[in-house]
Amino acid sequence: MTDPVFDGQPLLTVEGLSVVFDDGRAPVADAAPRAVDGASWALRPGRVTALVGESGSGKSVSAMAVLGLLPRTARVGGSIRLAVPGAPAGPTELVGAGPDTVRGVRGAVVSLVSQEPMGAWNPVLTVGDQVAEALNAHRARRERLPRRAAVERVLELLGDAGLPDPARVASSYPHQLSGGQLQRAMIAMALAQDPVAVVADEPTTALDVTVQAGILDLLRRLRDERGTAVLLITHDMGVVADLADDVVVMRAGRVVEHAPVRELFAAPREEYTRALLDAVPHLGQDGSGADRAPAEAAGADGADGAPGADGAAVVLDHVSVVYPGHRGTAPVRAADDVQLAIAPGEVLGLVGESGSGKSTLGQVVSGLLTPTSGRVLVGGVDLARAGRAERAERRRHTGIVFQDPASTLNPRWTVGRSIAEPLMLHTDLDLDARRARVLELLELVRLGPEHAVRFPHELSGGQRQRVAIARAVALAPRVLVADEPTSALDVSVQAHVLEVFRDLQERLGFACLFVSHNLAVVERVADRVAVMQAGRIVEQGPTAQVLQAPRHAYTRALVAAAPVADPDRQAARRTARAAAEQVA
Repeated sequence: MTDPVFDGQPLLTVEGLSVVFDDGRAPVADAAPRAVDGASWALRPGRVTALVGESGSGKSVSAMAVLGLLPRTARVGGSIRLAVPGAPAGPTELVGAGPDTVRGVRGAVVSLVSQEPMGAWNPVLTVGDQVAEALNAHRARRERLPRRAAVERVLELLGDAGLPDPARVASSYPHQLSGGQLQRAMIAMALAQDPVAVVADEPTTALDVTVQAGILDLLRRLRDERGTAVLLITHDMGVVADLADDVVVMRAGRVVEHAPVRELFAAPREEYTRALLDAVPHLGQDGSGADRAPAEAAGADGADGAPGADGAAVVLDHVSVVYPGHRGTAPVRAADDVQLAIAPGEVLGLVGESGSGKSTLGQVVSGLLTPTSGRVLVGGVDLARAGRAERAERRRHTGIVFQDPASTLNPRWTVGRSIAEPLMLHTDLDLDARRARVLELLELVRLGPEHAVRFPHELSGGQRQRVAIARAVALAPRVLVADEPTSALDVSVQAHVLEVFRDLQERLGFACLFVSHNLAVVERVADRVAVMQAGRIVEQGPTAQVLQAPRHAYTRALVAAAPVADPDRQAARRTARAAAEQVA
């Protein structure tokens, strides 16, 4: 396909790409729905091409087709040609190529930063060992780096990816790091072989706004200094505005529009593209979360509008969580003397950088983690002193939505069975009643009844997250811990899920700890906001006060770093940030 947007010699040319998953359920194989249907685009050295669209539009499937990572049930048609600069043999056709050819390309020539960091790491190996393994993956035995040289290179890569303590990260196991830290380590691994192209599938999904800016700067340096081609797959139009050179918009497997980034944001041609841009949340756009007076609605009488302990649904009383050091590293204080209370019917937004302790507090509230010191009261019950039966009852009334849905859904179970599991464990509903409830929950999160018989790997990342939300509210919980519940969702589905979340919260009246790095999302749903830095709560108060008139310098930095879907404003921000760094 020839297009004026993509002039010059491409590194990767995709023409008429089609992908069909033949699951055996269609009466005729060709009648199976096309995940990708005739898509054409190109990737060029020194440029960032963004694939955008709703969950299920075919973005990630297209990228996995390039890397040869689709399951055996996928039938791929069309052409994917890779033309590595200086290669004497000319372009390599990847569609239909043998496994040796594909393995030779994957990692060494084109590397991947995947969407779900938790599921991409081996849980029994340290992060450093796995990055070192990537360093030597394509080297002959005699060319492999010695142990000392590999360790030095691993630390260098982790440092380049913006991790402040590379030695500690390298010696840590995946479960000991936050989602954002794992995502940065994954970027370090992707750069191990100095690839000519990087496929970044939602690379900033798990990152807070300040760390996100650093990761985007890293990808920008790869493009500008190394001439690396970057295929950026994202639902975050602020990230697109900040990083992309060209944008390809996909819908239902087809390319509906492509244009240079400034042209697309200034004058989108398609109604679908305009709808995507209109759905992008930004600070100050919607004060719905701040409309309610938290002190009155929650019966608050604490400082900064925080509810007092009496009658609160959740109380964290001087809670600290310390992870012991290992391999000579110092202990990590993930939570440091935290005092928080959440009233019945209240949504408390918890924001802060990756590694600040947000997810740790979520695990404490849900009962999955016992604090080193302090008390945790849920429904007036001290979890540390409660008996087994009472703790089980508290867990029955506590729902959890984790950050990474791929690691929390049983891959051997259908979606319907996963959603029904809490109903099977904690209710006396018969089979027909459970099925009806599952279909009702699927409808609430904008999934059709056909999804009940599918498996997690047959869904997009956003669809899996909606399944996780449906399962979390299956028992009408009194307390809900939502750890980045919309991080995997595109903007249009995110808006719907947030609307569903608010409706459910108002109808069921559960108290919610809503953990997120997206300040605009928090503004829409939270009554109050608590800001966490290095394990401590540095500011808390009503949503409008904290996000529109922050008092703490750290909060002001978070608000200033929140992305906006405007390429010109993002460029101005980068210029101002660079000038400030030079002065510093």
